[in-house]
Amino acid sequence: MPLSNEPGNRTLVFVERDEPAWPVLWKYFDSKHILLYGKSDRRDLDPSTGETWQYMGTVLLEEGIEHQFRHRHHPRAQRRLYLAVKLDYATAMMAKPATA
Repeated sequence: MPLSNEPGNRTLVFVERDEPAWPVLWKYFDSKHILLYGKSDRRDLDPSTGETWQYMGTVLLEEGIEHQFRHRHHPRAQRRLYLAVKLDYATAMMAKPATA
């Protein structure tokens, strides 16, 4: 069940791994990650901690959605990183699952 966040009319939802939206949200993660870091690596495995990128939830906003990700100990940054992917509703509704 969505959790209401006040104020600002925001709702937090979670996309489950078996839902069609799961590969789509990771496709958008890849796109943003490439823009920021020049490559896409969903794992970015930190060898000392075993940490990788994690999906933290999706916030429904008035103007669209925001998929939120975090890496608790990024191997290159050596610190916690967050990445938010914002989409307007039209883009989110037209998104297709990533193909292998």
